[in-house]
Amino acid sequence: MVVIDTPSFSLLSYSTLCCCGLVLLPVNPDVFAARGVEIMLEGLKLKIAPYPLPKVLAFMNKAKTWGGAPTYETSFYLDEVRRVCDQTVTRLQLQVKTADTWIPERVDIKRAIPRGEIPRQFMPHFAALWDEIEKFI
Repeated sequence: MVVIDTPSFSLLSYSTLCCCGLVLLPVNPDVFAARGVEIMLEGLKLKIAPYPLPKVLAFMNKAKTWGGAPTYETSFYLDEVRRVCDQTVTRLQLQVKTADTWIPERVDIKRAIPRGEIPRQFMPHFAALWDEIEKFI
C-alpha cells in the first residue's frame, strides 16, 4: 500500500507505484485538489502501464466540519472527486473508488505527529477508513 500526498512524481515514485497493489489518495476539499485527481490518475495510467495497475482509493482529508458532519463545501468537493473517479473507471479502465470516510481537519493531528501519536478523536475516522480499505482490497 502506498499513500500519495504530492502533486508531482519522480522516477522513484513511479518505481514504487509499479510494485504496489493499492494507492491511497488523500484529497483536500478545494477546487485544485478536486481537479488534480483526474490529472494524477491519468499520469498513473500512462507511467505505470504495462505493469499491473494498482487499485486507487481516494478519500477526503482535512475535511471541514460543522456539528460533527462535513460542511456543504466539503461535501461538494467529495462529490466532485467521486464523479471524477467514476468517470476514470470507465475511461481509463482503472480500479478507482472514492471512500465515504473523511478525515476531519484539526490542528491536534499536526501536533501529535512529532510525538508519534494519533489523537483519540481521530480513531473512529481512521478505523472507518481502514474498514473501507479492507473491503476495497
